[in-house]
Amino acid sequence: MLLQVTIIVVLLVVAVVVVLLLLLLVLLLLLLLFLLLLLVLLLLLLLFLLLLLVLLLLLLLLLFLLLLLVLLLLLLLLLLLLVLLLLLLLLLLLLL
Repeated sequence: MLLQVTIIVVLLVVAVVVVLLLLLLVLLLLLLLFLLLLLVLLLLLLLFLLLLLVLLLLLLLLLFLLLLLVLLLLLLLLLLLLVLLLLLLLLLLLLL
């Protein structure tokens, strides 16, 4: 009788320990999954920030090119005014 009770108690203790170990394993797997999800979210955020940085750099390049174009147009206008002034001076010299 005592042997049967001892065997039943030992089996119950082993079963409880196995269930607790399985619960611990499941919790560890859930934690690992959560950390993996967090890592994926961080990588996506990093990718988004990198894309934003590239777009910002492209915008700055576009603004720089636009500024260069405006400066070239102003230079062209200045040259045109200079040529007109020279023609006017030439005309005045011819009239005198």
